[in-house]
Amino acid sequence: MKAKDLSSVYRVFDPEKPLKGRELKEFYVERESPIMKIKNEILNSPEKPLKILFTGARGNGKTTELNRLVEDEEFKKKIEAVFFSVKDELDVVDVKHPDIILLIGAKIYEIYKYCENNKVKLRKSNKVKLLKSIKEEMDNFSKRVVERVVEKIKSAELGTGFSAILKLVSKFKNESVTREISRQVVEPRLSELISLINKMIFLVEEELKKKIVVIIDDLDKLEAETAENLFFNHALTLTAPQCHIIYTFPVSISFSKKISQIKRYFDDDRRLPNICLRDKKGNKIKGNYRLLRKMVKRRMEEDLITKAALNLAIEKCGGVIHDFIRLIRLTASDVDEEGRKKIEKRDVEALFLRMVNDYERIVDEEDIEVLRKVKEKKEKTDGDIFRRLLFALAVLEYVDSDGRLWYDLHPAVEEIVK
Repeated sequence: MKAKDLSSVYRVFDPEKPLKGRELKEFYVERESPIMKIKNEILNSPEKPLKILFTGARGNGKTTELNRLVEDEEFKKKIEAVFFSVKDELDVVDVKHPDIILLIGAKIYEIYKYCENNKVKLRKSNKVKLLKSIKEEMDNFSKRVVERVVEKIKSAELGTGFSAILKLVSKFKNESVTREISRQVVEPRLSELISLINKMIFLVEEELKKKIVVIIDDLDKLEAETAENLFFNHALTLTAPQCHIIYTFPVSISFSKKISQIKRYFDDDRRLPNICLRDKKGNKIKGNYRLLRKMVKRRMEEDLITKAALNLAIEKCGGVIHDFIRLIRLTASDVDEEGRKKIEKRDVEALFLRMVNDYERIVDEEDIEVLRKVKEKKEKTDGDIFRRLLFALAVLEYVDSDGRLWYDLHPAVEEIVK
């Protein structure tokens, strides 16, 4: 529901909460996005499972776009979406390929259990024997894995059957020892696990009369070294499950010289661009200013913020959705605490200064020369420093009207590199 006062703005403008469900319908504003192209690619490829990389800067709305995809009515009729975030399931500083495959297996198994429990339909489809055979294979696989894990972790209580794998995976986020031992046990058996997953996929797709798409979110939040190891060294494994898969992908590692070696394993890579507010010459792109104003008007009453304050918030976010939402949220909180009823330009200026201070803490002396080059030439530079600054959103990537990439500094960083 649209915010009617400043205290409600804090709830409605949550930069960590992607839009979905009712809020997606109420608050979403159409923007440049490849998500409907991804939808069409999947719907038009019923026989060949597609593997797609979905990339873009952190905080620019990828999860909201993926929610648009899975909530699209046409898509839901034809596709069974398995959508999860590694941030919710794993420790993002320690993610490896066996974890991802186990997670995919666990999520597919949850749908598979639906088919197993739907006895009448299965008897009519004459797949009971196949179901029983696969279940026995899964239980045998689970038994061997669980026995080895319990040998090493005496206190582990995982139960029996493939459900024990679900319980094992649920411990990965908070138990590093369980995570590491599970990898040691599962990695030599990955081919067997993938074969089981593919059998489950076949049966589920036959029963539901839908194709499965697995969507793995928040992989773009992995540190560069972790992401490179995952994608560059194990792309073949990540693309082995025989269903459509969408992996979010860190934009910073797309600059690696190794990128060509993984693209051959993927059918497509799609990029969600930052919202560009000025062109390379510094001219305002008025349509995108209107887009961000519309985002605010969808979420809050117009009389809660002055026109000058809103324009400044748009200018200072650099087109990064996360920063824009955060600016509105925190200024509203500050103003409400003071007992005032409307966000003024000076309130945005004060919050923006806090953003400048945040970047001041992360920008090193060695970064300054790279930042100056980006500011002057609007181009990428080589090396790890540029990639790190891109990951940190100190450098922002844009796409011009001709589809060419160019780069500029976050407005808060411009204050540091004057």
